[in-house]
Amino acid sequence: MIKMPRTIIGVPGCWANRSDIVASIATRSGGYLFAGDYMMKIGTDTAYKLEIYEHDPNLANAFSIAGRGRLRDVDLEAIRSHTFTLYLVVESGTIPAVQALLHVTRALILSGGIGVKVESAGTAHRVDQWEEFCADDRLDHLLWAYVVYVGDRGHYYSCGMHNFGYKDAIVEVDIPPDDAAKIIHAFLRYLLIENPIINDGETFSISEKAPRYRIFRESCTRFEVDNPFHNPFGIMRIVPA
Repeated sequence: MIKMPRTIIGVPGCWANRSDIVASIATRSGGYLFAGDYMMKIGTDTAYKLEIYEHDPNLANAFSIAGRGRLRDVDLEAIRSHTFTLYLVVESGTIPAVQALLHVTRALILSGGIGVKVESAGTAHRVDQWEEFCADDRLDHLLWAYVVYVGDRGHYYSCGMHNFGYKDAIVEVDIPPDDAAKIIHAFLRYLLIENPIINDGETFSISEKAPRYRIFRESCTRFEVDNPFHNPFGIMRIVPA
């Protein structure tokens, strides 16, 4: 049996102390409370584990790398001045789970958060970008929020699909990174929309006139099992047909 993955999201802010964090969530989050180690929406019985970490001098650099150019100097300067980071640690592995987590994370932003870093994918976002993701729960927004595309010498791969309960994808082809990202994005979107049964050797193309690729299922070996990037569901290797 596959162990359900954990989605880990970090939200730094400039809170004075734990009491300030508790009060900020109670008064500014839009209906959440934080007590003990858990955050809960008022009127529900769903709890989200919330861990508090003190100032990390390397956090701004980590955000800069994970943000891949999306964070501005003013955003990074604010993160350098953070006092605490709040980490949501949630068992996920379904689309409804990560949809709900979008809005729990937004509650932390409303409570004083100044950035969002998805530790279980290695991607970071400005708060206004996260607000845009929360404006509607389109699959494209979910993919941009929780999944990152990485290129490395003809190998282009996704990281973060385990947050949804799906395999990641890797494309092996000598094409520009943007083209590889389009193939991966189209394929992952197809997985989320159709939830297809894919057999080894089946083909995929983003359009009738586009090149065709064959798909092969594999275990995830790029990351160790205890690494938050590890995908227990495996990967789909996409190679030219």
